[in-house]
Amino acid sequence: MRDSKSRGADHVWTDSELFDLTDQSFDLRVSSEVAKMHTVFVDGDSERDSESGVIPGLAWSNTHVVMFKQTIESICAGPQTPQLP
Repeated sequence: MRDSKSRGADHVWTDSELFDLTDQSFDLRVSSEVAKMHTVFVDGDSERDSESGVIPGLAWSNTHVVMFKQTIESICAGPQTPQLP
């Protein structure tokens, strides 16, 4: 597991930033017979969040999953589950 420097709880992640982050950190060597999945928890929120809902995480390319720590903590701590788009 690698610990990357936080960009802060107030950071709003763009898709481009997430793609760059996962490209830079997805380097575990495994045999071609092994499936691997890349899961990253980041501070901050998604640029896709809006008044109508929040994004707890994103997945793409059958390989990468990014979860937004503050969003998940807020969902779990709140008395009411926020709307998901």
